[in-house]
Amino acid sequence: MNNAFQTEILKLRKNGMAHIGFIVTVSIPVLLVLKSVLIDKIKIDYHEWIQTVYMLVNLAFPIMSGFFITQSIQKEYGEKTIINIITAPVNRKVFVFSKIAVWFCWYLVVMAVTECLTILGSLILFNSQVTLSTICFTVRLFTQIGLLSYIAFLPVIWIAIKQRTLFYPAILCTLVFVLLQSAGFQVSEELLPVASFVPWFAISISTMLPADSQYLYICMALILCFGLAGIVLAIREFRKQDL
Repeated sequence: MNNAFQTEILKLRKNGMAHIGFIVTVSIPVLLVLKSVLIDKIKIDYHEWIQTVYMLVNLAFPIMSGFFITQSIQKEYGEKTIINIITAPVNRKVFVFSKIAVWFCWYLVVMAVTECLTILGSLILFNSQVTLSTICFTVRLFTQIGLLSYIAFLPVIWIAIKQRTLFYPAILCTLVFVLLQSAGFQVSEELLPVASFVPWFAISISTMLPADSQYLYICMALILCFGLAGIVLAIREFRKQDL
């Protein structure tokens, strides 16, 4: 597993989507700071600025993440390198886990850098309004929705493996997942019991619920189960493929 993980880390250097996804995501808070300083005539307050960053990051980041893992899988099939990697049936599980592990590491780095730049931007624009509590709130909010998005998007790797060299099915599913996640913020209180059982709605809903809400537990459990199902399906699909 360690060797497979190290191999996947080395492949990041040649993964163009990893670099593009990183640059696009971390550029969002930077560009919004420049926009506020150089363009905006009417200055918005701290909460409006954080909400804008939050909204744009949670549109771009999952899309870039889906592009990253899809290209990573599709490239293995397209260049036939996967045949050289897979030498025994037991290695197929290791291959899938190594892809997921590297995807997670890339995801954590992008998320951490984005959070740091967002906090730095807040200090530049709203120094008097930023306190330790607001920084903690920003980190918690971005981290919570980021990690839940990663887990809920794990089935993308199953779709990418299932489609082999086809790029578009996994990307289309990623875009649908992102659309549903964004729509989760518009769920009314009356629809909350139903919406909590939709994984991508649950990502957004979880950020709006109190810590003791029963719906929060439903959201968390559903997202975790869905992510686990994505991993199991990916391993099962890869094991039965004739390479």
